[in-house]
Amino acid sequence: MKIGKKQSILIFGLAAMLMMSAGGVIASAEENGNPSEEEDNVILRGDVNEDGKVDGADVILLRRYLAGWDTGYNWDSPLEGTIPQAEALYWAENGDLVLEYTNGELLNLGSMPKRLIRSGKAGENITWSFYDDFSLVFEGTGEMYDYETNSPYGNATPWGTYSDIAREVVLSEGITSIGAGAFRCTKISDIRFPSTLQRIGVESFYACPVLEEICIPDSVTRIEERAFYDSFQLKSVLLSESLEYMGDKAFNYEGISGTEHEGGLYIGSTHNPYLVFVKPTDEISESVSISDHTKMIADNAFYSCSNLTSVTIPESVTSIGNDAFYSCSSLTSVTIPNSVTSIGNGAFSDCSSLTSVTFENPTGWRVSTSSTATSGRSIAGSELANDSIAATYLRDTYCSCYWKRG
Repeated sequence: MKIGKKQSILIFGLAAMLMMSAGGVIASAEENGNPSEEEDNVILRGDVNEDGKVDGADVILLRRYLAGWDTGYNWDSPLEGTIPQAEALYWAENGDLVLEYTNGELLNLGSMPKRLIRSGKAGENITWSFYDDFSLVFEGTGEMYDYETNSPYGNATPWGTYSDIAREVVLSEGITSIGAGAFRCTKISDIRFPSTLQRIGVESFYACPVLEEICIPDSVTRIEERAFYDSFQLKSVLLSESLEYMGDKAFNYEGISGTEHEGGLYIGSTHNPYLVFVKPTDEISESVSISDHTKMIADNAFYSCSNLTSVTIPESVTSIGNDAFYSCSSLTSVTIPNSVTSIGNGAFSDCSSLTSVTFENPTGWRVSTSSTATSGRSIAGSELANDSIAATYLRDTYCSCYWKRG
């Protein structure tokens, strides 16, 4: 099987792109005059890394190029030693990548099964595997392990390096949680969540610079602290219909597109686009009524909205985020409905005009300095039943605390 003119040009063009990306140089015929037949054959037969032979290393570069990743990234692979040296590497008429050997035997790489590069444990009953088609796959059941979230190296997981170059990340059905720090500080761009997923761990996708969109299945009930924080390229978020808890700084909401509704910007699920109130669409508004389909008010939602004088929080809301009403200097009163069980750190701090806070349910409240604390200082219901005292506590006395009820 011979290399046709069309395939020769294609492999030459790709070889040039690959070598420029990898730091090498392939000179053109115009620059060098008429290259020797030997030099020409090196390119035409697919020696894209110019090491004098056609083998697994060239296949890796080609596959990486086709997967859309930087071909200059250095990583070792058993694939290099498992594909025997060939005579030619080219595209067949049907578009498959083919290796041709001196005896005329052909190896169609389009139909070649993917090969395992590295694997290990990611949970008591979960394994991770990275393959030569640049897929990172997690298989098994139950919870993933939690990993260090303050590592000076960014990601402390055994698959961290492969996350940076993975074409896709797949979590199989049966996995119920993504561990703390699982994909922290990686260049992950595409992930498939299973319908069995219930929890997304602390900083699991913290500072992922190329992650642009996520679709969280309706099975998820908890998104932990800083799960997607500092992932500034995240523009599209579809939340779980069953979401019950969203931790401190789960997202950076700046730049996330959502649904505008009656003076507010929301993000939500397929069936409820108003699940989370992100911010008012007009920051100079004096009055805002939050949708009665909203469960959460995001961190910094009304941050420094100095013209805001009144806000209506519906009975559907269960949590008010950190700094949600910080420095709303014209806000004079607010009613906390019975449905609210969590008020974030600094939620009403620096609201200098706030003199009346009505708790529809003033009993069972406690304050603590940690967002994950299960205990803290209890506040007497009789104190919070006094609108003036309640305002002082939220505005000043306990403004730097996390408020929980129940």
